[in-house]
Amino acid sequence: MSYYILDTFTYPRNIAMVRDRWRALSGIFSGTMRLNLRESEWLPIEFELEQPQAGDTIIAAGYVATMCLFSDELLDILYRVGVDNLDVYPALLRNNLDDEEIVYKNYKAVVIMGAIGCVDKKRSGKLDLGDGSGLIDGGVDKMYIDERKADGLLMFRPQPGMGAVVVHERVKTAIQAAKLPGLRFYDPSKFGGF
Repeated sequence: MSYYILDTFTYPRNIAMVRDRWRALSGIFSGTMRLNLRESEWLPIEFELEQPQAGDTIIAAGYVATMCLFSDELLDILYRVGVDNLDVYPALLRNNLDDEEIVYKNYKAVVIMGAIGCVDKKRSGKLDLGDGSGLIDGGVDKMYIDERKADGLLMFRPQPGMGAVVVHERVKTAIQAAKLPGLRFYDPSKFGGF
């Protein structure tokens, strides 16, 4: 297997997560096309950390959702291995977890451009909401990547299942070698969602 799902790792529960407002804001930036926000009142895009449940606070090198939040270090690794389909915007990450506020300027809001129709529809199960409506288009309860259709791309959103960020093994290896905190990789067959 050459492809993996990239995700934010939340176990043990000491990874600081981005507050719920991020998910709502992320909906505005959904999709896989360039946003052209260079001269916008949205910039820099602000995010706030949420207190972890236990232990010393660890801030992840990347927060993965519809719009991702990646550290400069993670972006450097992605660029170095050849990822070239990222739309990147200035961001501020506010840490109010302790008595004083810390603002991190070394993060960027990222949209992964392009969606690839590479899901093996014969092997992947469609998502069933269990609401009597039957199976729906656009979601999978497990995903299998047809690697021929992925054509060696290094990072992309699959179609369907665009909630996932798929990375090539070369990207995974480079990120793991850097030992960046708060990121994990798993087999696409373990992904369920839209």
